[in-house]
Amino acid sequence: MGGMHGSVVGMELATLTPQLGAYFGTDKGVLVLRAPKNGAFNLQDGDVILSIDGREPTSGSHATRILASYQPGEKVKLQVMRQRKKMTVDAMVPERHLQKVEPLAFTDSDEDQ
Repeated sequence: MGGMHGSVVGMELATLTPQLGAYFGTDKGVLVLRAPKNGAFNLQDGDVILSIDGREPTSGSHATRILASYQPGEKVKLQVMRQRKKMTVDAMVPERHLQKVEPLAFTDSDEDQ
């Protein structure tokens, strides 16, 4: 998922590999490894996002960019694969759904003592 410009708060996405696709029943989409705990986007762990308002994400970072193009309060239709069944999920973009990914700060371990 390298090159992410931001991440949806509390959500981890992964690009679907052919092996994962066979397991989840689709060869396209982005796997939701961890859905937001606050229920944002009405997603569940293990969902595969097939499209966001008709736009097909090709990677986790692409899905993040698509979601970032919406304003808080806007409605979006997500087509997902859930338990090997295709379904449409209506969702509202939550407030402050994106956060900047900050580089980690490293400190010298001697300073902690």
